[in-house]
Amino acid sequence: MKRRNWILCCSLLILTLLVSCDLLTPNGSVSVSTTNPWLPTITFSGQKSQLEKDQNMTVSATVTPTPDTYAWYLDGRAISGATSSSLTIGASLDLGTHIITLIVGKGDYRSSEEFSVEIIPVAVAATLSIDPASVTNGTTNTTYTFTLTAGSLPSNQTSINFNWNFGDGTTDSKVVSVSNQAATTTISHAYTANGAYGLVVTIDDGTNTPNTLATAYASVLIGTANAGTDYDLTVLDSWKAANSGGYGITVDTWDISSLPTGCVFDLQFDAYSMPDKYIVEYPDGTFVYDSGWRGDASYEGNAAYPGGIAGTGYGEKLAMFAKGTQQHFKITIIGGESGTAWTYSIRARNP
Repeated sequence: MKRRNWILCCSLLILTLLVSCDLLTPNGSVSVSTTNPWLPTITFSGQKSQLEKDQNMTVSATVTPTPDTYAWYLDGRAISGATSSSLTIGASLDLGTHIITLIVGKGDYRSSEEFSVEIIPVAVAATLSIDPASVTNGTTNTTYTFTLTAGSLPSNQTSINFNWNFGDGTTDSKVVSVSNQAATTTISHAYTANGAYGLVVTIDDGTNTPNTLATAYASVLIGTANAGTDYDLTVLDSWKAANSGGYGITVDTWDISSLPTGCVFDLQFDAYSMPDKYIVEYPDGTFVYDSGWRGDASYEGNAAYPGGIAGTGYGEKLAMFAKGTQQHFKITIIGGESGTAWTYSIRARNP
């Protein structure tokens, strides 16, 4: 009898302890409460898979739930001072692939996420030149040969397409092999009538949807060239009109030595109804603006205007270029047919 009383007392004591510790649920089962590890969601914005050498990117991290601490790592090593939710990086990285890691903390728990970025050489725009860049006082039925040279081509380019229009409606193209990121070929043509022609050459990557890599232009005058004019541009914020002109190729030179470095230049022009073309070079050999043939739409389809009519006779181009070290720029005006007329004005201003 005493033994049964002792067992009953022990049982009641255990039951009391379970109830007092909240481990016994109403249905009699035992519930043990545990804390799961902290597993936040980490997402990045602003990161790039490729970055040109010496360029930066700013990466922002969104972490849910919000952590107590942030620590960014580059290739396994902590980045000094990088302890916020964003990181600006890139300019100091060497060429190659790097791993960027973010470690966040909440109490005693840590979580991480990473991404890679490849630092690549600075892309250099492809170049294209035509030699000679101009023919003046040419004669009909004389064959003229031009050397086309492409450079700074993409490193993976094994061949490119040269495409050309001699300006009298004669067009053609040619596939040329690339060696050491360069390619060259020659083309020849004889013009059968006096006129002002624009030889336009482009290069593309030869894909099904060609990507134009560069364009070059050469002026060809079969007949007598017009004498251009030298102008001095000395003040800002005031339009200065050039002399009017007409048929043929006219090359005007503008002295800008009195103007401050960094100022920009605007062009207003009027080719009226018969189409003319305006081409601006700065520095020499770099074409910063080509208006295309500007004139009445009724001239569309005329072989004398390759590429068609780009717009009405009147137009303007703002901020064609900013002044650098060269102290002059050139404007070439091509009057395509006898009887045409054109005019233009230049303004310099601070941007």
